Amino acid sequence: MNFIVYIFWVMMMFSCKTEHYDVSGGSNKPYDPPDTSILISHIYIPPSDSLILSRGSKMISYCIWNDSTYCLMEDCENRIVRQYQFPSFHLVGHFPVPPELALCEGFHNYWFIDPSQYLVLTDQGDLFRYNNYIFKKEADLKNINLNSHYEFTTWLMDHNQIFQRIDSSILIPISYNRNVKTKNPEKRPSNVAMIQDGHLLLLGDRTVPHWTEEYYGLIDKMYEYFTDSTIVYMFSQNAQIRVFNYLSNQLSVSKAKSIYQKSETEPVGKNDDKDALWSHMKNSGHYERLVYDPWKHWYYRFYFLPIPAHQQDGTTSTIRDRQVSIMILDRTFNVIAEKILPGKNQSIHLAIPTTSGLYINDGPIIASEGFKLFKINYEIHK
Repeated sequence: MNFIVYIFWVMMMFSCKTEHYDVSGGSNKPYDPPDTSILISHIYIPPSDSLILSRGSKMISYCIWNDSTYCLMEDCENRIVRQYQFPSFHLVGHFPVPPELALCEGFHNYWFIDPSQYLVLTDQGDLFRYNNYIFKKEADLKNINLNSHYEFTTWLMDHNQIFQRIDSSILIPISYNRNVKTKNPEKRPSNVAMIQDGHLLLLGDRTVPHWTEEYYGLIDKMYEYFTDSTIVYMFSQNAQIRVFNYLSNQLSVSKAKSIYQKSETEPVGKNDDKDALWSHMKNSGHYERLVYDPWKHWYYRFYFLPIPAHQQDGTTSTIRDRQVSIMILDRTFNVIAEKILPGKNQSIHLAIPTTSGLYINDGPIIASEGFKLFKINYEIHK
């Protein structure tokens, strides 16, 4: 235990580069066609005392420090959070979670500040800070009146980010409550709440209108990523990526479309039953995640292809037959390369940039089978 405490003490002497999103301006010129020479290799880490995974383990945040990537993973079976160092896959430590945090029982937002501390916002509106083995409640947001038009968007868990700025203020995404009727549904804004010196402020209805009355069922998701001046956000159902500068009130919109997207995703009825929603998700292509590589200065994005009704052998397809492509985007979100991942990969539970490439899970994470990963490498051809 003393050794682990010493490790954390050393880590606190250095700063940690959290997930940074370079949003440089520029034209959105397509690469036609995108390169397909992405190198994909398999990595297998057998079960061991230094790699402890349970079914349902999932990455919840990561940060980059001293050219190493530190990843937090939620262990629901044992109700702890584990921290791993990539690409060495070394277990740095684990953190017991207080009962009031209700690990895995709700949907929470995490933000990994540095290797010794992180923030977590629960879906009940409680903001906690973990710092060197101590959990402390920073704020109780559920008693703050946001008025009926807004709600905290904690339900996307590892996709939406709470974010601590350089000045130590904390940004929290808030979305427009779509149950509230409005005369102009196309102009429903999202918002950002800022916590500074114990006070919560709304930055104003300045973010870009995005959500409409259309409903996309199980793929109706928005992904938001913060910097000290911008929000980078996208929606699962379309190829657009939007960058909004909430200080200057400026917007840029890019279209990073997969070469495998052959048609636009159609909405689904709000009153459709569960079978209809699953069928819609199966038949609809959609986008997930936007991961920035600070060494290569580009982004990774994933496109989930529609699932055909039948496989090549004639058997009926299931949700587990989903194919996923990995896209590489330049600093202005042009698609420069794209390739289908091997096999079937239903979900991306983990996506970690490192100095040696991007690591993602290969299928579900199952304790008895070890850690199966894909390692992604790419070099731009001159």
